[in-house]
Amino acid sequence: MMIGVRASADARRVAVGGGGRRRRASFAKALACGVATAAGAGGAAAARAGERRGGGALRGRDLPRVALGAAKRSSVAAFASSSSPSGGDQGATTTTVLVVGGGAREHALAWGCAKSPQCARVYCAPGNAGIAGEPKTECVAGLDTGDHAAVLAFCRDKGVDLVVVGPEAELVAGLADAVRDAGLLCFGPSAAAARLEGSKTFMKDV
Repeated sequence: MMIGVRASADARRVAVGGGGRRRRASFAKALACGVATAAGAGGAAAARAGERRGGGALRGRDLPRVALGAAKRSSVAAFASSSSPSGGDQGATTTTVLVVGGGAREHALAWGCAKSPQCARVYCAPGNAGIAGEPKTECVAGLDTGDHAAVLAFCRDKGVDLVVVGPEAELVAGLADAVRDAGLLCFGPSAAAARLEGSKTFMKDV
């Protein structure tokens, strides 16, 4: 319950803030708040689960597994709370999001973004038939996400405030870096960080 209250309160504080930049940044901040708060609650939830299952704390490999499950469940609850109307004038917020990718992961991301009352429009490149059926969502099959200049031009043309990059190839190619360098909000690791996942040879040398 405390997780939902914290995330909802932080979302309200950002939503009633000052100018347009702060309003457009509210969606990304609410997401970060919900995930960070949920991660902190994972350990405590795991300890409680251990007491219920056998009397005493969990040991060995069971602890990370239970903690991860608890954190995932908590993060979903926190995001749902931060995405729900809570009395503020959130209808004035008009965040436009571009989700890069066309798989199941990007479908979940597009669905979550469109669900928020702080989000006015979700574009997905290239998207898929399932994503196209979500509310407030439009697939852009013709946008070459490997062309950073084309992606940035699309963002300027459509007034995109937040870019969510899902595919590993685009992350390793530095799309998130290009978006941030252009002054836009971006959800996704830098090319240097993405290399940890994108190259097993590199990981062996780390």
